[in-house]
Amino acid sequence: MNSALAQLDRAAEIDNKLEPAKQALQAALEAVEVEARNLRRYRESLDCDAESLSQLEERLAVLAQIKRKYGPNLSDAISLSANLAEEIEKLENSQSRKDEIAGELSALESELRGYAKELSIKRKQQAAKLTKDLVALLSELGMPHCRIEIAFLEDEQGNAEVNETGAKQPSVGASGMDHVEFRIAANPGVPFGPIAKIASGGELSRVMLAIKSILSKADQVSTVIFDEIDTGLSGKALQAMRDKLASLAKSHQILCITHQPMIAACADSHIQVAKEQSKDKTTISCQTLSEPERLKAVAAMASGDSDQKAALQFAKSLFAGRAGEVSK
Repeated sequence: MNSALAQLDRAAEIDNKLEPAKQALQAALEAVEVEARNLRRYRESLDCDAESLSQLEERLAVLAQIKRKYGPNLSDAISLSANLAEEIEKLENSQSRKDEIAGELSALESELRGYAKELSIKRKQQAAKLTKDLVALLSELGMPHCRIEIAFLEDEQGNAEVNETGAKQPSVGASGMDHVEFRIAANPGVPFGPIAKIASGGELSRVMLAIKSILSKADQVSTVIFDEIDTGLSGKALQAMRDKLASLAKSHQILCITHQPMIAACADSHIQVAKEQSKDKTTISCQTLSEPERLKAVAAMASGDSDQKAALQFAKSLFAGRAGEVSK
């Protein structure tokens, strides 16, 4: 390129039309010389030392081992290394971290105890109102002499802890600081006792019906089962129970086991449970009844004879009395 440039230089002195070609060749020569210098520097920077190559291969082998053990990617191993370093730091500074957590826990416990105290005050206020409403409703349900008490128990149930000053204070759990117990005295002259221990099945069902009726709007339980809740009831008490069940059924699914025609007639659906016995076997069957079958079943409950004219007429009157419905 230098030889060609020299010849072009002489020729351009004779014919100035060759001047652009001379300048282009001059620029190309300068670019080639720049790249030549770059290539020389690159060649001089290459490390062709056998020892360096061996070190590099060892490094690659170590990285491959790390990826197999902690990978699959090198980024996974790097992330794990960072996490382990953080854990080591926590362990090395465990005492200071322990003190920090203890301070946070103490502050949270104090805040929690404040909320629990507010909740306890509101519970006791509502308990007085609920007790009054329960007694009134149970009287309508055939328990005119029943008394209800909602007790808030603390130390006597072992529901207490000792604070830093050595004083006892109610412990706080998931449901607050109160241990609440519903107590009942079903008859005059009888002392109060825990409902769960002394109430009969019928009494317990009626108390549950009363509670569910009062708290129906706030209750989150979707299905309630009553087992022969109407045992021993008749007249106005039975009618009042029927009305409460029908009202509660507007917001809950009610499953009610009954032998009372008045209760059965107010249901939306009737499932008849029957027991059949042979010499060596007992069979239980369940059948969803149609409207005509329901009429006969209620008549049978009333008189024992599903085809008796008076019993059928009585069953029809019960169905006709259902709120918002007309007997077919």
